[in-house]
Amino acid sequence: MIFHYLFPIAHCVILTSPLSAERASPIWSLRFSPDGQTLAVGIHQQVLLIETENWKVRGSLPDFMDSVRCLRYSRDGKLLMVGGGYPKEIGEVVIFQTSDLEYIGGSEHHVDVVEDLVPHPGGKKYVTVSMDHSAIITDQAEGEILKILKHKDRVYAAAVSPDGKFVITGGADNVLRVWNMKGELVTSVQQQRLAVRGIRFLSGGTEFLASQEDGRLSRWALRQTGNDKWGLNRLKSEKAHGEYAVHSLALLPATNRALSAGADGRCVLWNTDRLKQIREILSDADQLYAVAASPDGALAAAGGRSGRLHVFSLKDGSLVKTLVPPAPKMEEE
Repeated sequence: MIFHYLFPIAHCVILTSPLSAERASPIWSLRFSPDGQTLAVGIHQQVLLIETENWKVRGSLPDFMDSVRCLRYSRDGKLLMVGGGYPKEIGEVVIFQTSDLEYIGGSEHHVDVVEDLVPHPGGKKYVTVSMDHSAIITDQAEGEILKILKHKDRVYAAAVSPDGKFVITGGADNVLRVWNMKGELVTSVQQQRLAVRGIRFLSGGTEFLASQEDGRLSRWALRQTGNDKWGLNRLKSEKAHGEYAVHSLALLPATNRALSAGADGRCVLWNTDRLKQIREILSDADQLYAVAASPDGALAAAGGRSGRLHVFSLKDGSLVKTLVPPAPKMEEE
């Protein structure tokens, strides 16, 4: 092992600076704060906190093991949860208070990188999925494992139902699995196509979107088929990004709209009711790994391999800004 991550650690670095015009680290994850005032950007070994009023970096959370793969705010915006880790060694989750950026907890339960992180609606637990072939339900306050959900291959994506009763996971084995919060497998379905890369529940609570490595976007329904019995039905499926993987999904709050970002460098706006493309919002020369929508549905951000951060209007699809977060300083071992 090259190094271990130690808790607690003073993460916060306060700064105010414009974004760079030079090439930087790939952007792996993006998330707007619930009040829309901050955009969290996950890059190599750090999270940049960008003010959306002037698009300046106001703070940095450094010293993560490797690439920051996932970011989540709590519903009330008081917490920022960061997931990542070091390949084939450890997966980390670190939780901060947004008021002062102080570390307040986390976990290192996985033995490979955390690919997705989802807070439970009740605010007392969270779900992580990892390259180590598992999903884990963790007590947020104590950092203790509640349940381990075993899989046959790498797990890339997870979603918790709005009522908090179910967890849906997907990954490299092409299977969508539904679990209850006791860690019991409720139902599953084998996909005919490639790996599941993203899962997002729609506002109704029983239907969700799933993106795949073969470029497809599908709408699914979780339906009760009997007493304590549930099934998954695929309602629609459309080619979203040709033959290229759909790396990231984002829902526009209180609408029937969603965004997808793919390995073809395209970001697409969708009507989720009909699962039809409305328009192509963005075309980058390189792969896009992450997309996020502001809570008021006015703006979206996308980034990926090139390190460019694209901010665009969701009203007309026009580009607002293209910025490059400053590259992290690499230290020699």
